[in-house]
Amino acid sequence: MSPFNTTLLGCVTIVIACCGGSTEPRLGGSPMDNPPTTSEICDGLDNDLNGEIDEIFRDEEGRYVSDEHCGACGRACSGAVPHATAERCGLVGGVPTCMALSCEPGWEPLPTGACAQWDAHMCLTCLEDEDCGGFVDARCALIAGENRCTVSCISGGCPPGYACRDDRCEPSGGSCSCGPGDAFEMACRIDIVETGEVCVGHATCTDGVITDCSGTAEECDGRDNDCNGEVDEDFVDDLGVYSHINHCGACGIDCEADIVPYGDLTCGGDPFAPICHLLCADTIDGIHLGDEVDADLIIANGCECTITTLDDPAGPVGAYGPDLDTNCDGADGNVRRSFYVAPDGDDANAGSPMRPLLTISEAVRRAADSLASDAPKPDVFVVSGTYIEIVDVSDGVRLHGGYRNDFLGLDPDGYITLLISSDPLGAPGGAALVMDGAGVTTTVVEGLHIQGSDAPGPSQPTFGMYVSTPGPELVLRNLEIHSGRAGSGASGTHGRAGISPPVSSSEGDPIRASIEDTVHQCIPGTSNRVLGGDGGSNRCDGRDVSGGRGGHAECPAFSSSQEGGVGGLAGSTGAPGGHGGSGGVDSQGPIFTSCPSWICCGLSDFTVPYDWRVAGDGANGGDGVAGVAGDGCWDPMGDLSSGVWTPVRPTDGTAGGPGGGGGGGGAGGGVHIEWYDVECEFPDGLGGGGGGGGAGGCGGQGGDKGETGAPAVGLVIEHTWIGTPPSVAPLPTFENLSIFPGEGGSGGTGGAGGGGGISGAGLPGGDLAWELRTSLSLSAPTRGGHGGAGGTGGPGGGAGGGCGGSSVGVWVILRGAGDPGYAAAVSGSTISSGIPGTGGKGGGGSVPGGDGMDGEARDVVVE
Repeated sequence: MSPFNTTLLGCVTIVIACCGGSTEPRLGGSPMDNPPTTSEICDGLDNDLNGEIDEIFRDEEGRYVSDEHCGACGRACSGAVPHATAERCGLVGGVPTCMALSCEPGWEPLPTGACAQWDAHMCLTCLEDEDCGGFVDARCALIAGENRCTVSCISGGCPPGYACRDDRCEPSGGSCSCGPGDAFEMACRIDIVETGEVCVGHATCTDGVITDCSGTAEECDGRDNDCNGEVDEDFVDDLGVYSHINHCGACGIDCEADIVPYGDLTCGGDPFAPICHLLCADTIDGIHLGDEVDADLIIANGCECTITTLDDPAGPVGAYGPDLDTNCDGADGNVRRSFYVAPDGDDANAGSPMRPLLTISEAVRRAADSLASDAPKPDVFVVSGTYIEIVDVSDGVRLHGGYRNDFLGLDPDGYITLLISSDPLGAPGGAALVMDGAGVTTTVVEGLHIQGSDAPGPSQPTFGMYVSTPGPELVLRNLEIHSGRAGSGASGTHGRAGISPPVSSSEGDPIRASIEDTVHQCIPGTSNRVLGGDGGSNRCDGRDVSGGRGGHAECPAFSSSQEGGVGGLAGSTGAPGGHGGSGGVDSQGPIFTSCPSWICCGLSDFTVPYDWRVAGDGANGGDGVAGVAGDGCWDPMGDLSSGVWTPVRPTDGTAGGPGGGGGGGGAGGGVHIEWYDVECEFPDGLGGGGGGGGAGGCGGQGGDKGETGAPAVGLVIEHTWIGTPPSVAPLPTFENLSIFPGEGGSGGTGGAGGGGGISGAGLPGGDLAWELRTSLSLSAPTRGGHGGAGGTGGPGGGAGGGCGGSSVGVWVILRGAGDPGYAAAVSGSTISSGIPGTGGKGGGGSVPGGDGMDGEARDVVVE
């Protein structure tokens, strides 16, 4: 290949490698080396050699979005969309698509870009606007009670055969289903704005014209036939009850359908559960005194009840015959102004005699809520049975128990209505019935047997009934009130015994000969120190009561005293540490008189000074002082405030004091010996180290107090005041109460005081057995003093015992107001005092605590 060809090939190779990159074109050379540049056109090439292809016709994601090149080069949008009058290139689902901006008359642009006929979907069934073509003016609307497609007529008028109504095009006849020549009735839909419900109505088609969708005449069928938002309104009364004579108690029960030999029937009885019963002539002109009516709803016995009162108050107890139901409405009380409760009731019921409530609480709540209404219903009647709940009676409510199951006969002793607290923590003292502020207006509670809960824990009180801030119009009548059993006080824990010394003392080192230098002099320092024993150690609540160290014996000097023992550390006040023993006095040898030769150097040939003495023993430490005994509880009643009982508590025993440490024994005396070659070649002798003193024992801990037993109270009445209390508190009315307070809790026993810690023993000073004293160096020194013993820790005091809980019939708290005579007011009641709890014994030990007082049995407490 020629050189030219080789160069050309190499150049071509370079150009190919650079296509699509940003390498600048080379200048100069042949046209093959420098291709000419042009403006960018849509052809899939990089015409302007800037490294990008068709960039002015594409968006950032590389899609062709030009109106002349939509989706590809050369694909123009002009004329691309049928029936469009203006187009553009847009994105549909991310894909470039020619889309209509406007369409020919009668056509509408769609979100997909096409043009759709404006009236193509008219009157088709639909659920939403998108079902009707999807363009802006398409609508799914309710036309003559049917969901049909239509279009907005605001901008474009309406198609032929359609008229503009409510800004939308509807068939001129008013219905998509009703055409010329048609005649029929059809179901349609009516939206009830007030309730948000849909009612099925009807419309009539006659020759292309349809009537408005409307309801039918109301029928008794549980439906809203006339589509006015109410169901069976022509057949129910103001209580919402079916009381129509042809629909009595429910639709279809017709009191005129049956013929009975006793007369005509009417609808009545329980206003919330009416039934067909005999129509009494006296009732046709209204209800009056003396009218005879069918109260028992038994057709066969006719109009058996004579109205003697228009209002029928509760009771009286033991009524029978004509004294039952004096207003002849089927139950004691005024049925329309009362609530009724039975064990087989349901709290979803209306609370009438035939549809009673299940719980007293729900009835009392409804009664209280009704008092502020135009139709107050203050009375609650309860038949016999057991009701496990807590009842809170508000002001103005009248609660009556003790009825037989027809709500007529009243006998609280025969028809027992038992109310048992359902939760010991749900009311003060676990009371079954509570009241707060009741009695400003007439408020009555009667005919109940009330049982409070047993206390849930130690020292917790128990109440049968709790009344806060009663008013003068409160009446408590024919009640039997029981509290539960009160909680006993917990016993206190015993005090821990004092800690004995964990580290004992040690003995002093024994007598020995000294180590002397070359001129036979005792070398001062540690090599010639006979160590005294260490004192025992102990710490009592951070206080160091260690024993003293024994004295150290060192090089002797005639007539000098060796080191005394270190004194022990003091314990509590009155328990000093023992002083250290004195050190022994040094002697010397040999002697020069009374000897066969000029010098005597035997085992006993040494001289002592005039005041020579042996080492003293360390003194014992003083014993720790005893702790103080706790006082027993002295007031079993305690304090009752805001439903919370606070006991008077006994006191704990105090801890005993630690004993003092024993003193260390003094160091024994040594002997200084003059060295004489041959005649007396003995080194000095070193006395024994003093014995260590024992540490003091720690004091015993005091016992913990026993807790006071709680009271059991039948009825608690607690007054509270805003501002200054009145001179005399208001007094409720009490009639025929039987109160049985439960057993008071026993007082807890106080914990015993702990014994004092045993003291540490002092140990002997260093010594040497006589048979081992074989030289003057060993025979003359004396033993170290004995260490003193530590003092024994003082015993802890026993704690006081708790009081027994009291048993109280009625406990009244006046809070500064004068007593209106509570004791006299309840004097006619029967109060059977319960058994008070016994007081707890004081804790034992060397210093026993005081006993708690027994609880009291009190009929009435006023404070």
